[in-house]
Amino acid sequence: RGDATFTLREILDKSSNVGISLATEQMGFRALYDSIVRYNLNSRTGVDFPGEGEAGTNVLGWLGDYENWDIVKCYNASFGQGLSVTPLQMTRFYGALINDGVECTPHFLMSYARTGETVEYPTTRISDDGEAIDTLVDMLGTVVSDGTGTSAAIEGYTVAGKTATGEIYDEENGGYREGVYNLAF
Repeated sequence: RGDATFTLREILDKSSNVGISLATEQMGFRALYDSIVRYNLNSRTGVDFPGEGEAGTNVLGWLGDYENWDIVKCYNASFGQGLSVTPLQMTRFYGALINDGVECTPHFLMSYARTGETVEYPTTRISDDGEAIDTLVDMLGTVVSDGTGTSAAIEGYTVAGKTATGEIYDEENGGYREGVYNLAF
């Protein structure tokens, strides 16, 4: 998008694939891989509803071994191409951000206890770095206020998130389908 120098915040605001690729290169591609694993973006959520795929399949969080990643895979993975992450996995991750680094397993309310008991579910801390979490949440807020996610703004509420455009794999012909995309926020 032209010759420019962007901060990481501006890279997120503008949804710059080139920018995030260069930032990830500086961080190290192995660190990206390790973060995907640490934040459970390649594993089952544990939701108590049938049908969630199995970890390690192309339906749920397929990553492969880092040793098999070539340089193209490294750059593509930096902006989410060539990875499969479900909406529920992303919801669990964003929930951990807003919950100070504590990840909660999503649950469906199948019934409720009439005895007044509260069901406690286990949680997992995926980050102890409160300052980094606060900074990231703030940066994701500017995606909504100033960046590609302005349509998600809701007056009177703080909204933070990231826009995403994903190409769809063409199972019949290989490669990606032309002109067809998955969009997400």
